[in-house]
Amino acid sequence: SPTDNIVLLVLRELGAGTVFYVNDNEIASAGGTTFTDLNETEAAFTVKPGMTIPAGTVLVLPWGGAPVDETNYTWNASSGGMGNNNEEIYVYTAAAITDTTPISFIYGVSIGTSPSQRPSGLTSGTTFIEPPPSGTAAASRYKIAGATYTSTTNGLLAAIGDVANNWETAASYTITVADWTFTIVNPAAEPTVQASTITFPDVQASEIDVAWTSGNGANRLV
Repeated sequence: SPTDNIVLLVLRELGAGTVFYVNDNEIASAGGTTFTDLNETEAAFTVKPGMTIPAGTVLVLPWGGAPVDETNYTWNASSGGMGNNNEEIYVYTAAAITDTTPISFIYGVSIGTSPSQRPSGLTSGTTFIEPPPSGTAAASRYKIAGATYTSTTNGLLAAIGDVANNWETAASYTITVADWTFTIVNPAAEPTVQASTITFPDVQASEIDVAWTSGNGANRLV
C-alpha cells in the first residue's frame, strides 16, 4: 500500500485483555524458538478491557506508523518499514515485547529471499506461508475476489496458504477492512453417543430390516 500496512484475519474470538506481538526479526534455524535479536520493528496488539474482537474480523494495521487507538483495541509499533523482499513477519505471544523467546508462535510469513526460518510450532502452508515475491511490485495481498472467504478455520488457513493461486501483487494497494468479508463456519460437534442396540427384526431371502438406537451429533449417519 502507499504506506506500509499489514493485514490480519482473526480466526477465533479475541477476549478482553488479549495481547499478542508482531515483529520482523529473524529466526536463525528451522524449528527455532528464539529471535536472533530485537532490532527491527516490534508491535503490540491489545484488546481493551470489556471488549472482544469477533472471529472473521479483518485488521489493517500500520507497520512502524503512529499508534492506533480503536474502540476495542490498541496497536503500538516501533519505527521501521516493510520491504517487498527479504522480509519476514511473526505473530506470537510472549511475557513481554522485549523478550527474544516467545511463549508460542501463532503465524509466520517469509517474503521473497528472506533467510529467516520457520519456527517451532508453525506448519508450512497453513500457519507459515511464503507469499509470491513482489519483485518490482511493492505490495502483495490475499485476493479480494476469486478466492475462498467462507470456510472453517482450517479451510481458511489452507486457502490463505495457497499463495500460488490466491495471492496477487501490484505496485501498491489502498487497503481497507472492507476489501474482504470472511465467514468462519464451525464444523459439526463430534458425536458423544454411539449408535447402539442394533437388531435385525425381519430377515428375508432378498431383504433385511435393521433397527437401532441412534447416537447423537448434528450430522450423524445413524
